[in-house]
Amino acid sequence: MAQCPTRWPGPWRTARNTARVDFAVAVTGIAGPDGGTDKKPVGLVYVAVSSELATVVIEHRFGDIGRDAVRRATVEAAFELILQVLNSDDD
Repeated sequence: MAQCPTRWPGPWRTARNTARVDFAVAVTGIAGPDGGTDKKPVGLVYVAVSSELATVVIEHRFGDIGRDAVRRATVEAAFELILQVLNSDDD
């Protein structure tokens, strides 16, 4: 897992503004079984959580573990990041 520079276009900004919410979550990646390349292999996923204070984007490389497993791991990673962001607001 690595923190990624926020080069990924900002779907979270649109989501937050349109829905008028405090937080937005966005994911993108390649679950497979096809679509991977050397630069963007199957299992590469980005998870983002955004608030008005900051946007955190985390890169995950789950590997070619199967489409369903990549999707499950992505959901788990999103929930973990949401909890981390919410708990950091308490500090």
